[in-house]
Amino acid sequence: MVQRGQSIVVYPDRHESSLIKLYRNRAFDELKNIRASWAFGDDSGKLWNRRQLLSCGAYAIIKVDTAELISNSSFYEVEVNQLFTNDLTNNYRVARILYSWENSIHLDPPTLSLRDDPRGKLTFLDGRHRTKVSYLLGFTKIPLSVELIDIEAVRTIITLNEY
Repeated sequence: MVQRGQSIVVYPDRHESSLIKLYRNRAFDELKNIRASWAFGDDSGKLWNRRQLLSCGAYAIIKVDTAELISNSSFYEVEVNQLFTNDLTNNYRVARILYSWENSIHLDPPTLSLRDDPRGKLTFLDGRHRTKVSYLLGFTKIPLSVELIDIEAVRTIITLNEY
């Protein structure tokens, strides 16, 4: 059970048995019908990371092209070319994202980092799996949380569009 503000989200069993099988056994075309619910804009009160609230003045939520973000970011051990892999942690995270969105549970936008990457790529503080799932489901644009002090540097790597 996870608590956010006053709402409680109860996910089915964390193990391979229920939540992962629920989505792994579905046809990909059926999964592509799931629509993302992002916690920003009118739904910013549903943010887990309260520092991302625009009123805090630390982050901006920027619209980005998902494919451009994927090609300019490091995902380390996260395989971005397939939803489910042989990794239980990956599979649970993917299934939890799909379950959340299918049940209109809002998730925070991924949070970008400018931490040094040996290949000069963008990295994430949070949200690699949300980005991967969005990309594979065919979402052409997603919201991205970027620290205000990093926006201009990020803009030199990918195209940023204000929401």
